[in-house]
Amino acid sequence: MRIKRGTLASEKVGGTVYVLLESNQTRTKPTQTGDQTTDQTDVLTADQTALVDALQAEVQFLREELQRREEVHAEENRRKDTIIAQFTQRIPELEASAEPRESPGEGPEGAAEGSSRHTQPQETAQRRSWLYRFFFGPG
Repeated sequence: MRIKRGTLASEKVGGTVYVLLESNQTRTKPTQTGDQTTDQTDVLTADQTALVDALQAEVQFLREELQRREEVHAEENRRKDTIIAQFTQRIPELEASAEPRESPGEGPEGAAEGSSRHTQPQETAQRRSWLYRFFFGPG
């Protein structure tokens, strides 16, 4: 379309259209010779060299940071695993101590055995969570 508009210099020879480029518009492409690929633009300017060095330093920093974070996460995971193992060892102890507790108003000497049987349903109702009582009522 640029050729048709006349914004791109071109020349038609026979049935072939050649686009005329200035020397600063051409790009160098890698040329392949045998098994090797060589780039014709191996020479970097000072700005490009500084940029490459800065990027390499940034990559090195990010790799070190990633390694440090992996070490920290590994230590945190070991600590969490230890805590979980300790809690799972205590589960049998917690199940064994699932005996009914005394209500706060009762002392060891304050209630008779007969009265503690009558307060047991009340204790069960008091031990239910507020969420259970909200949805299913007090009883």
